[in-house]
Amino acid sequence: MKGILSILNSLNYIKQSNNSNHDRNSTSNRSLIQSNEYYKMPFVSLLFNSLLYIEYSKNFFCTLDIIKYSMTTTTIMWQNKDQADYSIEYFSLTSEYDMNTMKGTVILLLDQVPTLVNYEIVSDKYWKTRSIKISQQMPDNKNMNIDLRVSQDQNWREYDTYTSSHHSTIIDFASGLYDVDLQVTPATNSLPINRLRLKEGESRKIDVVWIGLPDLTLVRQEQKYSRINSRYYKFEIPSTGFRAQLEVDKLGLVINYDTLWHRLN
Repeated sequence: MKGILSILNSLNYIKQSNNSNHDRNSTSNRSLIQSNEYYKMPFVSLLFNSLLYIEYSKNFFCTLDIIKYSMTTTTIMWQNKDQADYSIEYFSLTSEYDMNTMKGTVILLLDQVPTLVNYEIVSDKYWKTRSIKISQQMPDNKNMNIDLRVSQDQNWREYDTYTSSHHSTIIDFASGLYDVDLQVTPATNSLPINRLRLKEGESRKIDVVWIGLPDLTLVRQEQKYSRINSRYYKFEIPSTGFRAQLEVDKLGLVINYDTLWHRLN
């Protein structure tokens, strides 16, 4: 508003300079500016409203830019060349102010059976898991779904996906856990990597909800993450002796998962 009034006063001054009776008009025009009558003049009213429109439009589009740049989406394709579980995946991560949403479509040979898996995993801004939805399609209509939701107190519930009811059951063994690990994708390794934010040389053991296919089995599993440097982590499952080296980008998303998954793009 101060800028608009300055422009109006400047225009008024120019008008005064072209008037032979400068001193007399200067006094009268200052009085006119201070009164509401000044803004009732057709030209001034049009100019004033136009300047207001420009000012509000600038603020409006600035707000849109803030909204636009507060949400980012990263898209990745992974391939797993393992002969037993060959797969290819289309993945996206959408990060907003208070949540991260992972979505993936995995086409794979699961024990040599063609399988399609779609999943959506939502975590909060601290990368604590909040919901997991998985659908699995196999030949002969062997389709399965799972819907897991996690409260702010980290209590896990499984919701009925086969009826219209909202019935759910508590998953007692998962209480207090923050992370989920889906067997057929490297995406879920990013959840503890981003949540823990380990420093170089640090290690941490955690328990996760591991989801195995094709039965969508839920298991509590101990895992260990060790940060080697800015790009590499060592990942271990003590109960099975499994070990893998993970190469990640600045978003904590896997580039190479040892000899299994690697990024195509």
